[in-house]
Amino acid sequence: MSPDVLDYHRFPPPAAAAWFVEHLWVARTDADAPPVLEVFLPNGRPSVLVRLGTLGSRVDPVTGARTADDSGVIGLSVDPHVVRLSPGSWFVGAQLAPYGLAALSPGRLLVGESAPLTHVLAPAAAASLAERLRAAPDDARATTMLGVDLAASVRRRTPAGRLDTLQTAIRVIEERRGLVRPVDLAQSANVTLAALHQCFVEEVGLQPVTFLQATRFLMFVAELAGPSPWTAETVLTAMRAYLATEPVPREVERFTGLGPSQLRRAVNGIAALLRSGQAGPAVHDGRTMGRAGATGD
Repeated sequence: MSPDVLDYHRFPPPAAAAWFVEHLWVARTDADAPPVLEVFLPNGRPSVLVRLGTLGSRVDPVTGARTADDSGVIGLSVDPHVVRLSPGSWFVGAQLAPYGLAALSPGRLLVGESAPLTHVLAPAAAASLAERLRAAPDDARATTMLGVDLAASVRRRTPAGRLDTLQTAIRVIEERRGLVRPVDLAQSANVTLAALHQCFVEEVGLQPVTFLQATRFLMFVAELAGPSPWTAETVLTAMRAYLATEPVPREVERFTGLGPSQLRRAVNGIAALLRSGQAGPAVHDGRTMGRAGATGD
């Protein structure tokens, strides 16, 4: 990742949050840095984002719709998007496990949606969080504070049997780059297909087949782009290279989780956005920095 553009560091969660928080992170851009555009691809993870610096925006590359990239809870995303980081950006975030929101908000899993911090934190904790994180002596302490707040906000502990099923299934999905049938996934997790379906719907918010599609896009880009982190242009080049092979529609759906026209519109939209501004790093597995994007290690 380009240290002159984006300063990004990842931290482990505190022990009490480790079962549903995959990692915590801090990201900054300098106050005199130019605006940066990042491409984020679905990675099957929700996240919690706390903005401490200037306000940026999130852009749908297909529709061009813009929303504020502010503090909040970002649900599991199923579409690529672009984030514009303003000079002086500063975020502290948590990437949750795919089932993480079921621990914090069992009644509303936010698939394809976002919500204020009060969706997962008590109003008093949410209101004071940004100032507490700004006052932290260092980044490690700031991320620990966020992790402790999330651990204290758990409303429902995922039953041990279901947690084991989900963790096994997710491991198999990643090992096979998303190219596995739900029935084989169920067999790997030693449950029936019906049980796997119910587990994913209730704990993640998606059917197993939809979760596979939502994560496959990232995996196909990783195959083409090589070791992460990737620049936004690298992500775009990988997507264009795939389209240039003129794959049949079923293959597009299988390898990206998107229809051919959807993928082409997304590629064209991302290209237009990158032409209009500076392209910055697109972190590796979904937002390793908190949104859902090309982030992760």
